[in-house]
Amino acid sequence: MAEDQNPNQSDDGEKDLNWNNAPVMDEGLSTATLDKSVSSWKIIRGCLAAAGITGICLLFSAGIYFLLPNSPLVARFLPSATATFTPTSTSTPTITRTPTVTPTSTNTPTPTPNMTATQQALLDVTNTAQVFQATAAYVAREWKIVLEDNFDSNKNGWGIESSDTEYAKSVIKLADGKYSWDISTHKLEITWESANTPPLGDFVMSVDARQISGPDTAEYGLTFREDVDFHNYYFGITNKGEYFLDLYYYNWIPLIDHTKSELILPNEYNRLTVIAEGSHFTFFINDQYLTEFTDEGMQHGGVGLFSLLQRSNQQAVFEFDNFELRAP
Repeated sequence: MAEDQNPNQSDDGEKDLNWNNAPVMDEGLSTATLDKSVSSWKIIRGCLAAAGITGICLLFSAGIYFLLPNSPLVARFLPSATATFTPTSTSTPTITRTPTVTPTSTNTPTPTPNMTATQQALLDVTNTAQVFQATAAYVAREWKIVLEDNFDSNKNGWGIESSDTEYAKSVIKLADGKYSWDISTHKLEITWESANTPPLGDFVMSVDARQISGPDTAEYGLTFREDVDFHNYYFGITNKGEYFLDLYYYNWIPLIDHTKSELILPNEYNRLTVIAEGSHFTFFINDQYLTEFTDEGMQHGGVGLFSLLQRSNQQAVFEFDNFELRAP
């Protein structure tokens, strides 16, 4: 007996793929099925779109969070932006103006026309000399005489001698109203004679002195502030027209080097004057201001006369006259 065959199966048992032989569905049924499929796709597509939008929003929010300035990541990985500082308003100091002082007019002396610097210096020296001249006039008028001698006699007990020592042969005498010294050296020789007066601090002393013969390097003049050890000052001149000031205090100490002066008259009488006031000394030659000096070495002592020949086998004659000593 023959079996019934599946209409979709071939005789060899394979499926028949010919859709022409497929049964035809009802038209109403196929349309409903298609509408359902389209609706489902729209729903799926809408969900996918919503999910994508949501993801984008999440990513955007995360980006904003991580890029905020206070984010640790920014601080760690990104360089800090250069801060622009708006300066706080600082008070500007008020500048107080220093008032301009208009100096009161002072009378500026009108310079002498065409006066050279040398002429001005001479004018200054002249003014200074006038001051000291006035000082000398004052002490000569106001200070009291301690000793005055014109050497007409030896009433004041000056040294008189004739001697011949290893240093010099000396003849010291009063002759013709002069105090005369004739010195011939064997070695360097200094001769001095002290006046018979008490030690003085302040004084003015003067004498007329000249060198009659001998070398022009010979020195002669006044001594003052002499102590018991024969330390004293020497103010003198030479026939070379020079003056000087020395201090002998165990050794010779030059205070004023030999200096030329037109006030000195070689081979003639020159009146030598020294005013001592404390440590200040003022010197005059022929009643004209010469110079001044300050020294603290010796404050008081005796006064006298001196001569000095600097080499052996020299001979010179000196004369002194009109000695005067005053003190306050």
